[in-house]
Formats: sequence, C-alpha cells, structure tokens
Amino acid sequence: MSLQLVEQGLTDAAMFAASGEVLQPAEVLYKKPVMIGRGSFRPITNVALDVMNRAVRQLQQDSPAAQDLVAIMEMTLNNLMSEQAIDHQDFLARVDILGALGKMVVVSNYTRFDKVVSNLRRYTQNWIGMAMGIPTLRQIFEEKYYTDLEGGILEGLGKLFQGQVKLFILPTKETDAGDLTTSDSLQVEAKLSHLYRYLVENGYIEAIREFDPAELQFKPGEVLAGIQSGDPSWEKLVPPQAAAMIKEKGLFGYGAAGNTGSAG
Repeated sequence: MSLQLVEQGLTDAAMFAASGEVLQPAEVLYKKPVMIGRGSFRPITNVALDVMNRAVRQLQQDSPAAQDLVAIMEMTLNNLMSEQAIDHQDFLARVDILGALGKMVVVSNYTRFDKVVSNLRRYTQNWIGMAMGIPTLRQIFEEKYYTDLEGGILEGLGKLFQGQVKLFILPTKETDAGDLTTSDSLQVEAKLSHLYRYLVENGYIEAIREFDPAELQFKPGEVLAGIQSGDPSWEKLVPPQAAAMIKEKGLFGYGAAGNTGSAG
C-alpha cells in the first residue's frame, strides 16, 4: 500500500524499518544527522554496504555532531537511468533483503538528489551525507536533469547543498587499463568546472579516504548478470543473508532458465 501511494504521487516517499514496519520520517529523523546510500540494490552488494559504512565512519570522525546518525538505504521508483515499468514485488523483495541486513529503507519518487535533501530538510537541519561512486557524481553535474527548474543546474545544486551537506565519493577505476578517477580528478563540462571546484574546495564533495582497491573495478550489473545466467561467482559479492534470500525465493531471475549454478 505504501509503495502504491508513492507510485500514484500521493506521498513522496515511504520509510520502512528493518522489520518491515512503515515509519513516520518525523519520528525517526527529527534533528538527527542522516547518511543516504542511494541505489537500485538489485541486489545489494558487499561493496555498496562497505561504501555506506565507510562514509558513515568518515562523517562521524570529522564531525562530533554526527554520532547519533541515521543511516538510510534509498531507492527511487523514478530511476534516471531506467524506463522500465515498476515491478512492485521486485521493489518489495529489495526492501526485505535490506531489512534482513538490519537496514532502514526509503522508497521515493525522487529522480534527483536535491529532492532527497529538500525532503530531509523538513525534519532535520543537521548533517546530511550521501555515499556514492564517480558515475553517480557525474550524473549530478549533467544539466539535462535540471531542465524543469527555472534556475537550471544552479538552482538544483543550490537545493542539493542546503546547510550541512556532504557527498562522500568512492574513487573508481572505470576501465581495466584506465587511471583511477577520484572526486578531485573528475572532469565535468568545462562551463561547470569552476562551480565543481568550488564545491570540492569548500568540502561539499569529499573523497572516501579508506577503501579496498579491489572495489574500484566492481560493476553491480555483473552481479545481476551472474544471478540470471547461473554463474555462482555472484554469491561471494553479496552478503550471505542476501544470497540466501535470492536463492530461496528465486529473486532477480535466479533459476528462471534452470541455471542455478552450484549449490554452494
């Protein structure tokens, strides 16, 4: 029912406890610092969890006010990169898996990150952190996503960086032979480069300081492809609880073509 409310535009977001209980955001977020991990989580991976945990630790190390932080995994029904029809059971399965991992989940209809921040600012003026990789950061600086705003990308970024907001960026090695791309070295469109540098130099965009180099060539799509093809190597890339639920319930196309891989 909560998912239908979001889809029909009757509410902007639905929040679920790890238990699956629907929560009222005001009760959970009032005056609290928040860390958002935004993704499709189809499925949740070890890397996505690790990036989120590292961003939380980094914010807490740097800011005493962030100790009682609320960590949220957020999925949107309106993914900028997908035009697929909404599959309710697929979304709810992802909520269940994240809940089994003890994670609080928000399902929203927000396409852009600035809308996430504007919603959170209804409940808290404390820190808002967002954990992401280079590909997502690059999308944030694409003007085509802000054409509905009178002030375009400048208005959108102004709304994104309301108050104490920081983007925590995992460096990425985007090709096997390529150099490491970090938030410091990322090249955005030339006319936006001064704006981007301003945000980096003033601490709104910050590299995740500690990371596993093995994470840097990881592509979530490869996990989903492995699930659907029957290649058992995907299992070591997701948390054990998630792997067990995927196999038990046949989620994300597991076993659809009779290819279930090994039983391990």
